[in-house]
Amino acid sequence: MLWKYFREEQADMPSFLFGSMHQFPSSNWPRREQIFRLISESHLQWVATETPLDQSALLSMGMPETALNENWLEQIPAKKRERLQKILRKSSDIELSRLGGLPPIVLLEFLQRQWLSSLGQLHSIDLEIWEKAREEGLKTLGLESNEEHYGLLEDISLQEQIHLLLQTTRNIRRSRKRLYHLYDLYREENLAQLHQSAKRGMGKMREKMLYARNRLMAERIAQLADQAPGLAVMGAAHLSGGKGILRLLKQKGFKVKALHRE
Repeated sequence: MLWKYFREEQADMPSFLFGSMHQFPSSNWPRREQIFRLISESHLQWVATETPLDQSALLSMGMPETALNENWLEQIPAKKRERLQKILRKSSDIELSRLGGLPPIVLLEFLQRQWLSSLGQLHSIDLEIWEKAREEGLKTLGLESNEEHYGLLEDISLQEQIHLLLQTTRNIRRSRKRLYHLYDLYREENLAQLHQSAKRGMGKMREKMLYARNRLMAERIAQLADQAPGLAVMGAAHLSGGKGILRLLKQKGFKVKALHRE
């Protein structure tokens, strides 16, 4: 999950990439001490997370300040809507009447966080890294603005979001098991399988949710590294694959090397 990247002339002052799970059900998340030592003891000048975490307190909980004007629940047939509410109430105490103003895909993220919290108290990996960087006086910024990050919802049709929500809640046991499997892959640092699993879960939305964002973040990561060494933090699923950030950085002329656990 931890890599260094550099151009030939930057070999003695590399920048770093870290694949995050964003929310982890333990304070002892993978590479924590190694990351903190990098921040406090190395030559880093900046830390960039996917979004600039100081712009909204809600981001630390993974809940954006966004809502829909239209009531998308009315687009779901009554029987399916009743079944969805029953499932959500039973598995996570979610009341659609309270959270139905959120986009379906955000509601799905909220549901998955509740499932993950059954394994332990959730810790925001990104936020802890951000705060450590602030303590050490490093520049902190986002690889995407909040508008860019959550603006992708505007590019994903409401029908696509509803379909993904209904598909995920059709078999709660299977969906929860799949999420726990992703957690296990992350703990094991099985980057390739984690990428494949996450990609399959995105279905037809992978271009907008994964590949397009990979291109945007890789461009900004490259620009930042050319100015000064730093640490970039993004979801682990963005790193691997033929269209992943590691491959994109190689195409931009960077050397990329994995760092082993200490």
